Amino acid sequence: MLRRVQSRFTKWDSQPRFQQWYFYHCDYPRYETMRPQLRQAQEYVDFGSLALNPESREVIADFAENQLSIYEARQAMVETQCCLGEPFVVGKTFVRIPRYLKRFEEGSTASALLEDLLFGGLNMKDWNKEPERLIGVLTPEERRALASSMGIVLNSSIRPRSRPLPIPDKILNGLFDTPSSNERVVIQFLRFLAQAKSEETGLLAFLI
Repeated sequence: MLRRVQSRFTKWDSQPRFQQWYFYHCDYPRYETMRPQLRQAQEYVDFGSLALNPESREVIADFAENQLSIYEARQAMVETQCCLGEPFVVGKTFVRIPRYLKRFEEGSTASALLEDLLFGGLNMKDWNKEPERLIGVLTPEERRALASSMGIVLNSSIRPRSRPLPIPDKILNGLFDTPSSNERVVIQFLRFLAQAKSEETGLLAFLI
């Protein structure tokens, strides 16, 4: 499990790198509260008020023992306190999805958000200028815009087998004629996005 991060967060460099993306729903209000403190944290004592659970206290202990850099400690604090539920895990082929979405006018929003989330350090640059492992964050508004744009693309690209259900229900229940591989990934990702706990849920992207 990703969040039991590699034995007290000490084995970051020993893991195979850049193999899979892990997407987590994010407790965004908690993340927003942490951001100013993450931006200012430089020393062991600066993290004290952020440690609200055993895993985050392990992060502080490892940082105090010089087993984590300041960037690793900041990211690990987010990882231990803002991730909700199980991740949606995809491999390198997921990079095809933004390109696929870009083919549709309705998919431009989703394509841009995914590209920034996967490669741009989205919404992290004020506190972590060199994204690594945790590589991007979506706000709740951006998560909803991503889901909406992807849903519209599926609405226009997949021919439904029957008409009684509204299109979002058809998307989530897979009631379509055999979708392409890209469409199947989009459907699966939409199902994951639909599991958001509330309107205030954001999205975190990790590259492991």
